[in-house]
Amino acid sequence: MISVFVERVPTRLVAGTSDELERVVEKLLSGPEDCPVGTVEDPHVIADLYPGDVDSEEDEDEQQLPLGWLHVSVQPHDGLGALNYIWTDGTTIDSWESSGSEHSPGLLYSTHSGSRFNTDAALPVDTVARAVREFAETGTRPTCVTWRQGTLV
Repeated sequence: MISVFVERVPTRLVAGTSDELERVVEKLLSGPEDCPVGTVEDPHVIADLYPGDVDSEEDEDEQQLPLGWLHVSVQPHDGLGALNYIWTDGTTIDSWESSGSEHSPGLLYSTHSGSRFNTDAALPVDTVARAVREFAETGTRPTCVTWRQGTLV
C-alpha cells in the first residue's frame, strides 16, 4: 500500500491493490485533468509517495512518518520524469541517467519553490512507472533506478 499526495490536488490517493496502483501510475503519468497533455500550459505532475497508509504530509509526530519516501516529478508532454528519495533525517538522492543530455529539461522539483532537478536526473516515464510500482511493492528505495546525491538547481 502507498499513500500519494499530488501537488495542487487537495485529496490523498491510496493504492492498496494492483488496480488502484495502476490508476495512481496513470494519474502521475498523464498530467492534471485541468490541463490536458499536449497543451502549451501542460504543467509537471509532482507528488510525494509514502509506504503504507499515511494521513498527512505535515504529520506533527514525525515518528509516524515512514523512514523514507519517494518524490516524483513528471512532465507528461515530454515523456520525462525525475525521482528523489528522501529519508526522514533529511538525506536525499536523485535519479541519474548517464545518457542524460544538457538538452533535457530540468524537471520541476516543486511548484512552491520553483527549484528544479539537474538535467541528468531526467528519466523516461516508463522508468518512472517501474520505480513507482517497485516502491509500492517494497516500500523502499527502488533499485531499478541509478541514484546519486541529491542536488537541486
